[in-house]
Amino acid sequence: MKPILEFYELAFVLIAEEIISTFLMPKFLKESLIVPQDWEFKHPPQIDAETGKVSFTNDVIISANSGSITFSETLDTNNLGKAKVPQLVIKWVKTLSKFNYQVIEINPSAFFSFERDDKIFGHFISTALLADSDWKEASQEPLRGSLSLAYTIKQKQFNIKIDDILFRKADNSPRAGVMFYGNFFYEVTGNSQAEKLKRINRHLSLWQEDWEIFQDLVNNKLLRNI
Repeated sequence: MKPILEFYELAFVLIAEEIISTFLMPKFLKESLIVPQDWEFKHPPQIDAETGKVSFTNDVIISANSGSITFSETLDTNNLGKAKVPQLVIKWVKTLSKFNYQVIEINPSAFFSFERDDKIFGHFISTALLADSDWKEASQEPLRGSLSLAYTIKQKQFNIKIDDILFRKADNSPRAGVMFYGNFFYEVTGNSQAEKLKRINRHLSLWQEDWEIFQDLVNNKLLRNI
């Protein structure tokens, strides 16, 4: 039985002590050209003293709190080459280049559902990844689980979290499946601000390499024996 890819997500996180929620004010985002002028808001921006969130009709979301900002985007299987958030992050860093950035994270995710099958439907971790043993039999219903793994591939260290989840689609109908959350964590080091910005931009320019590592691990290793 083949898993069914429902959607991908791509997120970038920047950590710097100067970041505050009010940087998400629409006027600033558009006048600074971080966000294109023709982008439309999906919901009214939600901004207070501690947190902020702006959502756009093209499935891009920017959220912030004191010390960090996240750029995220939902991607279907046909538009991976049209990801918009990498360019947003590049523009943000260029505009706010004097911030003391400490960390950049690149976080790809993927959600897969399965054809209805009692052995695996909504229970990927316990049925496909973990060996059978008495501990599974203690539950009267098939187990759902959460699993975290740490990998080193191509000299990159990253984490992947796997969750059996029940996802609600746009029409509010439930869909059971498995969510893979990748996390590539990079400390921003350098002896000068110019060196730090160069390091950030290098990670941004290579985000597709991280994506390919994540995608290969999920598709060709973790889902291989389904």
